[in-house]
Amino acid sequence: MGGYGSGRKAWAQSPTESCYRRIDVRRLHRSGLLKPDATGRIIWSRPGRAEELYVLGLQAEGEGLWLWNEPALEKCSMYFVPLSRTPCFKGGARLWFHCPEITCNRRVAVLFGGDLFLCRHCRGLSYDSQRANAFDRQIIRMNRLRQQLDWPGGPLDLRGDKPKGMHWKTFNRLAGEYEQLDELVGEVYGYR
Repeated sequence: MGGYGSGRKAWAQSPTESCYRRIDVRRLHRSGLLKPDATGRIIWSRPGRAEELYVLGLQAEGEGLWLWNEPALEKCSMYFVPLSRTPCFKGGARLWFHCPEITCNRRVAVLFGGDLFLCRHCRGLSYDSQRANAFDRQIIRMNRLRQQLDWPGGPLDLRGDKPKGMHWKTFNRLAGEYEQLDELVGEVYGYR
C-alpha cells in the first residue's frame, strides 16, 4: 500500500500565490482607483530598476472594473471584473472582486495575474505556508513575533526591549511565546 509520495497533497505540486502578480481590492480602494470613472495603471518592475516588466491598465465603471494589459492593442483585450459590497458590523461596507472566470464568479479580495487576473482557486494556487513543514512554520512565527516586538534581526539574534507604547501584558505574552519557540528551534539547531 502506498509508495513514495502517495500521501502527498495536491497543493504540494501546485505553484504558490507568491509567484504571481496580484491586485488587491483593499489597496485599490485606499488609493482611490475604485471611485466612479477613475482611471489608472499598475506597474510591476524589478526592485531598484526603472524598466517596466508588466503594466495593467484599469478603469472603474459603475459596480465593476475594466482591466487590460498595456499596451491595449484592441478593445477585445479588455475584460470586466465585477465588484460587490458587504455591510460591515459597525457601518460602512467591504468591497470584493468577483472572479471574471465565467464558471467561477467567486467573491475574493485578491486576483492573481496571467493573461487574465483570476482568483487563487481558478489559477490552482496554494499558499506558501501550505508547503512549509512544522519547523519552517516555527521560524516564520518567530520572525512575525520579532516584527511585532520591533526587534531587529532574525531568530538567532538577541532579544530586544519592550517597544514604546506596548502594554507590559502584551509584551510578556509575545516574548513568552517567542521564548518557547526559541527553545524548540534551539534543540533542533543545537545551540541550547
